[in-house]
Amino acid sequence: MSRRATAFAAVLATGLAGCATYDGTEYRPIVDEPQTAAYEADLAECRQLALTEVRSFPGQAERRGLFSLVVGGLIGAAIGADIGNTAAALTGAAIGAAVGAAKAEDRTNRELAYERANVVAGCMEGRGYRVLG
Repeated sequence: MSRRATAFAAVLATGLAGCATYDGTEYRPIVDEPQTAAYEADLAECRQLALTEVRSFPGQAERRGLFSLVVGGLIGAAIGADIGNTAAALTGAAIGAAVGAAKAEDRTNRELAYERANVVAGCMEGRGYRVLG
């Protein structure tokens, strides 16, 4: 495998490595009081509220995914063509499209996680806890 192909594979692997899933409901706010059984029950209810109420906007993930798929495919095709022949360009396009779509999904998931964590914190404040962070 050439140096360029190795570099291309490393970039793609790095791109996919960042796609871990976190949905925001694991967020545990820092409160200025002891964490009792009542706190744990309230936290569980607030997490459930965040999970059921915060959803992506209709079509948001699909639009972002399609755009990223196309851009990733074009970038992958360009890199693949630079590395070798038509087969390398097609392989690069396919891999680039997959990475682009995966990164778009990851971004949508991170935004949802952020919103859900905010709902958990707000819910806990609404139940009388002093949330510090």
